[in-house]
Amino acid sequence: MPSCKVCGIDIPEPGLCAECKEERAAARKKPGKTPRLKPNTRFLLVIAACTALVIAGIIIIIALLPSSSLPTSGQPPGQTPGMEQGLDDSPAAGAETGTEDTGPASTDISAASSAGSQEQAATDQGTDNNAPVAYDITQIQDQAPIDNKENYVKWMLAHTKENEASLSLRWERAQIIIRAGYGEFADKNALRAYLLTPRERFTRGQDLFLTYGDRPLQIGYGQTITAPNVMAMMTTSLKVEPQHKVLEIGTGSGYQAAVLARLTNHVYTIEIIEGLYKETDKLFKNLESDYPVYKNIHRKLDDGYYGWQEYAPFDRIIVTCSIDHLPAPLIKQLKVGGLIVVPLGPPYRQFLMSIEKVKSEDGKIKLVPKDVYDGLGVIFVPFTDSEGKSYSGE
Repeated sequence: MPSCKVCGIDIPEPGLCAECKEERAAARKKPGKTPRLKPNTRFLLVIAACTALVIAGIIIIIALLPSSSLPTSGQPPGQTPGMEQGLDDSPAAGAETGTEDTGPASTDISAASSAGSQEQAATDQGTDNNAPVAYDITQIQDQAPIDNKENYVKWMLAHTKENEASLSLRWERAQIIIRAGYGEFADKNALRAYLLTPRERFTRGQDLFLTYGDRPLQIGYGQTITAPNVMAMMTTSLKVEPQHKVLEIGTGSGYQAAVLARLTNHVYTIEIIEGLYKETDKLFKNLESDYPVYKNIHRKLDDGYYGWQEYAPFDRIIVTCSIDHLPAPLIKQLKVGGLIVVPLGPPYRQFLMSIEKVKSEDGKIKLVPKDVYDGLGVIFVPFTDSEGKSYSGE
């Protein structure tokens, strides 16, 4: 005869006796008792919970990202682009409207500073190793009038092959940037250099109104031409003088180098993308007959991270791609008293920094950084190596 599985007494059928069945039923009804879930049910609940967490994470990331998710050259996040069919004449046009931040806390200049203090050598003293000057800009720097639009346009029509429409748009964009009040054209020489440079020749056939809108523009190869207001701030911050030797990292469209060629006889620029380098090199050669100052732009296809040792040291260095630290080779090739202007920070947001290399009283080399946009962020294309990999850690 079968016995109860709990108490062991004899019962007519296998299983539990009547008393054990009643006790088990009562135990199941006690408060606080949680029934066990079937394995399939538990698995589905775990999947649902994980999915909810992933979705929540994506929502948080999107909320924290800048308004533009595409990496562009020199476009402040949160900025409203100019009108596609004309210029935006509002007083704040071209101004950054992104969130103000306390500064580039995540960037790293300490390693480069340490390297600079250990490399006090002949490069800091400077040597006469400039490339030959093909065209002396000091003979023409002050000729173009910039006191009013009528005089400017009249002079340009008489001395260049440019048309009135592009000259008018160029002038108006400059006035909008000036009215915005961020100090982009605080340096009158930088303003004159901008007004003398035909931006439309470097935008790869873009519509004229788009060319002089305050936005970066695609030029192929995943690269862009910097927006006019950011270009103006970078140029002004460099404080270039005619005798200065300037190194640009990231030739790109060639526009920034063309502006610099109006400020100094010594411009050196490096591009790492071969196709883009060849296009821009050909463009400069075609423009040299009309703009002989471009003969002073020395170009090189190479990795800009390591600078251009052959012509070092440089008085000024401008980096037109983003990176989260200062490359030690560039700091080494910068003269004491020199400036480097660079968009410094992680890929999704940078700060436009002007960094001076100075020697303290005890003989040590120090880097003195300044955020030229007072905490307003910018977004540039990344600083990459020959394989297209970003030099930034993120």
